[in-house]
Amino acid sequence: MQTLEANLVTDGFMIGEGPRWHDGRLWFSDIFDGKIYSTSESGDRRLELETDRPSGLGWLADGSLLVATLSREDDDGQLLGPNRLLRHDGTEWRTMLDLSDQDVSLNDMVVTPDGRAYLDFYQGPDGVDDQILLVSPDGGYRAVASGLSHPNGMAISADGKTFMVCETYRNCVTAFDVEDDGSLSNKRTFGAPSSVELSVRIRTSEPSARITAISPYGWNVADSKS
Repeated sequence: MQTLEANLVTDGFMIGEGPRWHDGRLWFSDIFDGKIYSTSESGDRRLELETDRPSGLGWLADGSLLVATLSREDDDGQLLGPNRLLRHDGTEWRTMLDLSDQDVSLNDMVVTPDGRAYLDFYQGPDGVDDQILLVSPDGGYRAVASGLSHPNGMAISADGKTFMVCETYRNCVTAFDVEDDGSLSNKRTFGAPSSVELSVRIRTSEPSARITAISPYGWNVADSKS
């Protein structure tokens, strides 16, 4: 087993979420402080944008940034919003999807090169029957996976054929085949480390790529042959 050394690059946030590499920098949200940052590997941090409760991040082909927002929760566990998918074209914000009137929440997100956005969709705090939403560039949306246990952290293989998501409350990484229309099929367990999963990132460009699943207890590596 290879031992890797972790080095602190930047700190001082309330809660970081949605890390994505873009144009040579690591972008991420600070949900509770309403800020979106980017940083270089050397720690050159930059405040990019501000909005209420930012979480998952992704980009369209024209360079526009997509941001999914995470709902607030009241003392009774009801989700209060904001619950939106926002687009920033470099000048102004535009709302692509707004579900703030529902007792649901969005969270992490991954965006494909053709502009389709896959989002965590939480239906209450119990994480019993959560979904993955697919949002098209025109704002239309539909559920493409259900019966998930608090999905969080998603990735798509470089060939675009495999979708992976962490099921936090099931302690596993779940994989699907990606159909031509964006639908997800052939649900299966990709890896089942022993700790609670929070985030997953592709490590190589191979279809059976190794992935890194990040939890509060460390990093777990799995591949489709293990």
